[in-house]
Amino acid sequence: MPFPLFFRVTLYLLALDAFGALYISGILDWPGLAAVLLTIVGSWWADEVRARIRNYRQARQAVDRRFAGMHHVHTINNACLTIFGLSIGGRDFTKVIGNTVAMGLDNDCTAATAGSIAGAVLGKGRIPRHWYRNFGDTVHSYLIRREKFSIRDLVRRFTRQARRVHAR
Repeated sequence: MPFPLFFRVTLYLLALDAFGALYISGILDWPGLAAVLLTIVGSWWADEVRARIRNYRQARQAVDRRFAGMHHVHTINNACLTIFGLSIGGRDFTKVIGNTVAMGLDNDCTAATAGSIAGAVLGKGRIPRHWYRNFGDTVHSYLIRREKFSIRDLVRRFTRQARRVHAR
């Protein structure tokens, strides 16, 4: 898919994402529709300026200037960061994810969205294996003296805690 079309498709996917969130939450009124339209307009701005954005710092600064005071998990600013992550990373899946995460704000969601779009466009054959291979029941952490955790153990611990909380 050529990149200009790729970004146009991205804009509409982001708008559909916003619309879907409003539908699921039961907010399909005029303010809800306005939120979807504002996301589209914000995304158009990002598409227009993306050629001038060279790295994640510039992307974040541009969004912070354009949407000063906006909450860090708002759809509009994060939709723009998603577009910038795709633009900066290009056809390099790892750069798309890395740059999008580095931009901050709601980066778990923006990187997941950017990664989903990039993965769909690139296909599995162009995604480095370390992004999808088996985790071997291991989570690596930055905790001192706890560098690794078993995924099965974490699931057991969270399940036990959830039962305690819901038993109250």
